Amino acid sequence: MRKDLIKYLIEDCNLIERFPGHKIYKWGTYGEPGASDLDIVFVGEISKNVALDIRDIWLNADVGLDLDITILPDHTLFNHIDRFNECKDDLYFFNETIIRYKLWPLSNNDVHGRIIEDKGVYWKVTQMFANKAFKYKDKGWPKPILLKDYV
Repeated sequence: MRKDLIKYLIEDCNLIERFPGHKIYKWGTYGEPGASDLDIVFVGEISKNVALDIRDIWLNADVGLDLDITILPDHTLFNHIDRFNECKDDLYFFNETIIRYKLWPLSNNDVHGRIIEDKGVYWKVTQMFANKAFKYKDKGWPKPILLKDYV
């Protein structure tokens, strides 16, 4: 596990200090064999300035692998982890509105249950369902870890 990468994001990129109104999590398979990216989730307000500041980190951080950044307005998506993991169907349908934001447009949205709305410098994603038939068929969603607690 490369905790030094997380330390770099916290200390050199000042990730936590730059976003005092956000909780920032490591989510995903980073640290496990075969992981090809680092999923970082910001939970808090989205605005043009927040998106541009996060985009600056995304473009300029020297991490040596892809940073997959998501901004969530609240913890609603995380509340579905256990139900998602227990679901045996190929599609997990959310029983409430799930909103998230990305810094780039997503593809194959019909297959992944997403409605995408261009907001100028970020994209609003309304998630209707999650498709488990791909990488989460046998492996569920991991629990998020606060970035500050990961180092």
